[in-house]
Amino acid sequence: SQYLAELESKDVGKTIKYARDSDMPFVIDTLRFFAGAARILHGTAAAEYVDFISGGHHKGMGTSMIRREPIGVIGSIVPWNYPLYIAVWQIAPALAAGNTLVVKPASLTPLTTLEVCKLFHEAGLPDGVLNVVTGHGEVVGSELARNTKVDMLALTGDTETGRKIMEKSSSNVKRLHLELGGKAPLIVLEDADLEAAAEGSVVGAYWNTGQDCTAVTRVYVPNKLHDKFVKLITNKAKKFNLGDPMKESTDMGPLISERQRQRAENYIQSGIKQGAKLVCGGKRPKGKIFENGFFLEPTIFTNAEQDMKICKEEIFGPVLSVLKYNKVEDAVQQSNNVIYGLASSVWGKNIAQCLKVANKLKFGTVWINEHGVLVPEMPHGGYKQSGFGKD
Repeated sequence: SQYLAELESKDVGKTIKYARDSDMPFVIDTLRFFAGAARILHGTAAAEYVDFISGGHHKGMGTSMIRREPIGVIGSIVPWNYPLYIAVWQIAPALAAGNTLVVKPASLTPLTTLEVCKLFHEAGLPDGVLNVVTGHGEVVGSELARNTKVDMLALTGDTETGRKIMEKSSSNVKRLHLELGGKAPLIVLEDADLEAAAEGSVVGAYWNTGQDCTAVTRVYVPNKLHDKFVKLITNKAKKFNLGDPMKESTDMGPLISERQRQRAENYIQSGIKQGAKLVCGGKRPKGKIFENGFFLEPTIFTNAEQDMKICKEEIFGPVLSVLKYNKVEDAVQQSNNVIYGLASSVWGKNIAQCLKVANKLKFGTVWINEHGVLVPEMPHGGYKQSGFGKD
């Protein structure tokens, strides 16, 4: 696992401690969980010996049974932000259910998927059951979508790619599982532990350099707590240590590419132009160590409004916006006022109130006093243009 964590860190730019202490435990737990799940597959049957009428004429006795069968060939398109994490999250349940797979890792980050598939082969998996094809998405991904020999396609990626995959998959009306973009809100209630909520906000916003579809991107704070909260998260953000992701002391590494950094910078400029107040970050860090990587400082906006691009569109970078609210209902309404519905969180001491708010949020996952924890025994998927189907 140490070797794979190091390979992932070098390939993606995420910190070694995040790859080792977060990604790898999930990968191992997922394999163990679905290895166990494969032993308890079961079908469903109606009660034995029931009356039935066929065509309104024939009466008799019989037993009805539902038989669960593998789908067949699964195509899996894996993103670059969590290459091994998501690859295994798709491979393990598909194999457990008796399917075969063709996996296409992201063209930027194929290394750990290739290595793990070698390990599957060494462990005795028969030839042809798990296959990896590397290459550009427009070529390999499009072929998986169009090819009539592929019975189902699972994509984790952005919403625009999801639309293209849906169009191309109509060739044989294949099943689809799409886990797409997100714009996760974090709602701070009046009785929340403000220190904990602040820590959850910055960790949730800046893990993996903000390149996460469940990352905290918007925080809704009561008016009377706003200034104190902003001070807390600003102090925490400024303490983030940027640098070589292979060093244990590094808290945040570079973005995946110059293109991704420029995308985030364009959103930062948009926020400034639309009237949001930049209170932290927003620039490329200076120093020789940052010259060979696509680094960007942890960024915080205040005075943000829901109709701003930084509050409505997915940035996929270390950019966090703070919005004020008077009534909890307003925070819920603004949280839901995006095209996405993947993940969100509510922070407060009154759990009954937290659950009440959570039930009104149109997101596939709502954490309470936590943000970002995923476990293989729970489904993960979204509402609206965040896709459909569950990992």
